[in-house]
Amino acid sequence: MKKTCLRLLISGAIFTVIGIAVLSAEYMNGLIDEIPSLSIPVHHSYAAGEAVAIDNGEYAETTFATTYIMGETSYIDDGYYDNIIKIDASPEDINNLDININMGLFNILPADSFMIGANNAEPDWIKCSVDGDRLSVSFEPEFEFKLIDLNFGNDSAEIYLYVPQRVYETVKIDVDAGTANISGISANNFEFDMSAGDAYVSETSVFYNSDIKMSAGYTQFTGCTLLNSSSIKVSAGSMVFDECSVTGVNDIKVSAGSLDMHLLDDFSFYSISAERSAGEVIINGEPAAKEFKAYPALSEPLGTINVKVSAGSCYINFEED
Repeated sequence: MKKTCLRLLISGAIFTVIGIAVLSAEYMNGLIDEIPSLSIPVHHSYAAGEAVAIDNGEYAETTFATTYIMGETSYIDDGYYDNIIKIDASPEDINNLDININMGLFNILPADSFMIGANNAEPDWIKCSVDGDRLSVSFEPEFEFKLIDLNFGNDSAEIYLYVPQRVYETVKIDVDAGTANISGISANNFEFDMSAGDAYVSETSVFYNSDIKMSAGYTQFTGCTLLNSSSIKVSAGSMVFDECSVTGVNDIKVSAGSLDMHLLDDFSFYSISAERSAGEVIINGEPAAKEFKAYPALSEPLGTINVKVSAGSCYINFEED
């Protein structure tokens, strides 16, 4: 009796394993059938700045005031893109920019008109809308399941946002992940929030009032100018200002991480105060006391720099006389 029961148990286990294997095979075959086949794009060349409808067709979505031109790869402004999004707004219509970056490589470049080019990214991942004089653009890759791989969007995606070079009323940029390259944007009010990833803001960018925050990652400003007032907060990560100019009132807080500033103007032009409870403040290569003050040689300072460090480090270097 015991042997009979044992044989039944063993037989049941074998049939169960076989059944699971058959079901799994059918399920995986179903998944494979659902995966769309990939088409290799055919490259065509177009004049710089020209948006051309591709043979595969044109998709217009009036809600977002954009036109998707999809299909074969296109060349625009010496670049080539799998997808092109032409934004139906003239340069004088847009005074505010709101940009959110979640993944991949996101480039913001100067141009004569608004346009988006994308590689390795589905058009639905790019959210674009015009509301009055505000242009909002965000890159929101969707979760994908590919057999045994979990892929949250595509970290090889490349987005190229072209914007006319001018002084906008407000520019707001949030970087949650990925890499951002920003060039030629200027604003009366600049809001920058870095949560993770890398960001590079290059020369010719001028910001009259700035609110710059970083909680992780790496951010570098090169050849930029901060005017009137700025608030810079570093809670983690590393932020660098290389060959920049700051004027007006600049409030700097470092609670962790590091801030490294190389300023183009002379040390004697500034009124500087620094406080630290921990960490370090280094000014022109010299450690500053826990409470440090320096007064300008000029009757009216070019700018005021107020530094508070609770942990981490702050390095400020000025041009020599």
